[in-house]
Amino acid sequence: MRVVVGVSGSPAGPAALHRAVAEARRAGGGAEVLALHAWEPPGGAPGYLRSPCPPLLSAVRAAAEQRLDEALAAASGGAGFDGVPVTARCVRGAPAAALLAAADRGADLLGLGAAGSWWRRGLRGSVPARCVRAARCPVLVLPGPPAAGRAGRAGRRRPGRGAVRAGRARMSAGSPARGLPVDLSAALALLTGAGTAAALGLLGELRPGWFALTAFAAGCAALGGRSRPAAAPLIGLAAWLFHNGFAEHRHAELGWSGPAAETGRLALLIAAALLGTLGATAARRAR
Repeated sequence: MRVVVGVSGSPAGPAALHRAVAEARRAGGGAEVLALHAWEPPGGAPGYLRSPCPPLLSAVRAAAEQRLDEALAAASGGAGFDGVPVTARCVRGAPAAALLAAADRGADLLGLGAAGSWWRRGLRGSVPARCVRAARCPVLVLPGPPAAGRAGRAGRRRPGRGAVRAGRARMSAGSPARGLPVDLSAALALLTGAGTAAALGLLGELRPGWFALTAFAAGCAALGGRSRPAAAPLIGLAAWLFHNGFAEHRHAELGWSGPAAETGRLALLIAAALLGTLGATAARRAR
């Protein structure tokens, strides 16, 4: 049995590594564990290509190797893994892509810790969610230890909540796991877009408002299935630019005028997008 486990340096990393070793030990002789930590230079690969800095790259690589060593020490308690061979590997690249590439090379199980804070998932996307959707082997996602600040809230949760969250490790046998068929941010952004168009209509800009809604809906339809909730403010900005450009091209009579009016319209569209995407994030966390 070959187990690939992602070690991210987060609190969930040692728990995922410990569980991967336990699964390999349960499988018996011949089992092995590959502990993988992926790292990227600041700004990602495109940013580094624009401004390469070899000393900075070496420092980032050394920090990544140190995080991997610390995770191994935390998972083993400094006493090893009781005869289970564990290979540590630090690779440069996006975490999800690196884990999927390693799992495709004959892995029987892919384990990793749950994603971090909700705002990081919104900006960068969830690595566990991508692995669950695209991996060709069973995927096991483990939560990290509860934070001290959440101890009171954890005590009020219904029994079995942590076990249910850990059980969301969707086990796929030979076929990719299914994710959400429709991004929740798209549907909620459409509703807030309709509210935005209604607000523009009440302000005497009904026709430009509906064109803004059309651009908003088209952006959500095109990006909703792939983007994260934090991308919707950009869709709102695109809708405002489309609305403003159409109005200027047609020489439409606007109810507002002047720089302050343009800023107000932009704030209205982005606020609507933010409300919808915050609702989408809350709905995802409640699932």
